[in-house]
Amino acid sequence: MRPIERWGPALVVVSLLAATATSFVVAQRKKLEPSPIANTRIDPVLSPVCRCSRRRVGIEFELRRPDTVTVEIVRAGDDAVVRTLLRRRHRGTAGIHLSWDGRGERGRVVAEGTYRARVALEHRRRTILFPNPIELDVTPPRIALERPLARRLRVGEG
Repeated sequence: MRPIERWGPALVVVSLLAATATSFVVAQRKKLEPSPIANTRIDPVLSPVCRCSRRRVGIEFELRRPDTVTVEIVRAGDDAVVRTLLRRRHRGTAGIHLSWDGRGERGRVVAEGTYRARVALEHRRRTILFPNPIELDVTPPRIALERPLARRLRVGEG
């Protein structure tokens, strides 16, 4: 019997076990690696049609290491890009402060719904979709009276 016939199947099994163990170690190391982004703050509600503090939404975060960054606003349902806030800009570890006014690339207010910020880090070859939803509300408030106004009494009446 030739050595390859005798030891071939054993070598295949040992090779598969070694590859499995190696990929397990690499996967565990990736899980323990801290996120490249820290100190995230995203305002949860945006109403571009009101004259209030929620006319723009703030998006803030820090990078753990300098990188070339792209920040986009995407629709929550299908991840379609509605606006690019920052395109391929090199940023250091200082905080990144951006805002979105609820408008798309053409300057029109986008449809009411849920949106998210997505960050692409070029050097790390990673794209991170923030879990924080941004609710865009374009419905103007409606005022309804629950009860009639009280009758005003003048001095000397009643």
